[in-house]
Amino acid sequence: MTAVATEYEAQWREWHAARISDLTAPHGWTAMASQDWLTEGEPLGVEGIPGTFLLTGDVITYLPGADDTIEIDGVPVTEPTAIPHGHKYSLIASLYQGKKVETIKRTDYDGANIYGIRVRDPKQAERRRFDDLPTFPLDERWILPARFTRTADEHLQVPTIENGVKEERYVIGTVSFELDGQAYTLEVSGRPDDDTGIVKGSVHFTDATSGRETYGNGRLVPIPDIDGDSDTVIDFNKAHSFPCAFTNYVTCPLAPPQNRLPLAVTAGEKTPLTHIERIQTYLTAS
Repeated sequence: MTAVATEYEAQWREWHAARISDLTAPHGWTAMASQDWLTEGEPLGVEGIPGTFLLTGDVITYLPGADDTIEIDGVPVTEPTAIPHGHKYSLIASLYQGKKVETIKRTDYDGANIYGIRVRDPKQAERRRFDDLPTFPLDERWILPARFTRTADEHLQVPTIENGVKEERYVIGTVSFELDGQAYTLEVSGRPDDDTGIVKGSVHFTDATSGRETYGNGRLVPIPDIDGDSDTVIDFNKAHSFPCAFTNYVTCPLAPPQNRLPLAVTAGEKTPLTHIERIQTYLTAS
């Protein structure tokens, strides 16, 4: 193991603390309380939320309850109102007694769009709060010079560990590096953030620690400098688990075959201490 510089360690600790803060925020991933899927033309009631949700084509409409309703952008809903869906969550704030209501769009294995309602509850986040995540020791060996090569954005629908559900992935390029004399090239994905519109690049990879010391479905490592072909760095000390390591109520894409490393990446986050037993929230017709 090679020690890291004090300045780098301070920067990494700041990044690590911000990640824990995001995960455990009142509407972070640990706040996820439910994920329900819509059927065309059938009003859907969601536990703990008044009213119902109706799917018509590509539009999800909220129908207020007789005695209570959600708020959209701080205003109580008094008539049927469409809630635009994003990738991570709805594009407008929908709340009920502090709970955040989200509309999402995915794809099934036949290529048809499917739509869901997710709820984030600050009380759930508080119950599941943690102060730290286990990680491998910081090691300079895993901070590697790399070359990013930009490609035309390729929109893919990729399998997930959820039966029958696919997840969107936008392939924006590749990152190449050497480790112990061996050359590797991995696929880089990126998409505009729902909040900021900024495209952030990352590599979804598995390695020999996956399912043992680290989360079984692989980890993400951020890739900076993705505006064009450029020298960059891949820092496996920042490899981190997917949201599905912390909650059932998300879809969880599988790593691309070319990103399955045949070595143990003993850097970054280990498996979270609290185990999540995967359940299927989307059930295909038998």
